Formats: sequence, structure tokens, C-alpha cells
Amino acid sequence: MVFLEGLFWVILGGAMFVLPPGFLLLAGYALTFGPERLEPGRTRRFVLGFATILWVPVFFFGFPTRPLDAVLLAVPMVVGVWTSLKFLNRWLRLEE
Repeated sequence: MVFLEGLFWVILGGAMFVLPPGFLLLAGYALTFGPERLEPGRTRRFVLGFATILWVPVFFFGFPTRPLDAVLLAVPMVVGVWTSLKFLNRWLRLEE
């Protein structure tokens, strides 16, 4: 039961602090940039920038006294942002 409660609060916190800004960032990315978004160097910068923007509220609200936990959380956030940008770029390329 403790595991299920922890899982519930992690999902709720992610839905509150990561999902809305993530959708806004991806929508702004899709609407703002044209074919230049497909350059590899630009994608890396966007991934790090998006992950940082998403990480700040999670750190501020969730881990202000545990910086090591917050740094460990940054790794899956970077992987998630990288995956979503790759998927979005592929999808937008099909639309053009």
C-alpha cells in the first residue's frame, strides 16, 4: 500500500507540474519553428532547455532540501523530452 500511495502521488505531481508546461512547450515549438528545427545541434539545445524548464518547478515544489534526488530526476526528464521531440519532429515532417 505504501508503494501504491507513492506511485499515486508521483503521478499526480507529474500531472500537475510537468504535463501542462510540457504541452505548452511542445505546442510552442511546433508552431514557432519551421524546417530549421530538424538540425541536430538545435534539437540538443531544445532538449536541454525544455528539460530545465520542466525540472525547475519539480525541484522547487518537490525536492528543495534534497538536491541529489532532484539531479537524479533530471535524467528521465531529459530522456522524456528527447523522445517527445524526436516523435514530434517525425510527426511534423510527415505533415509538411
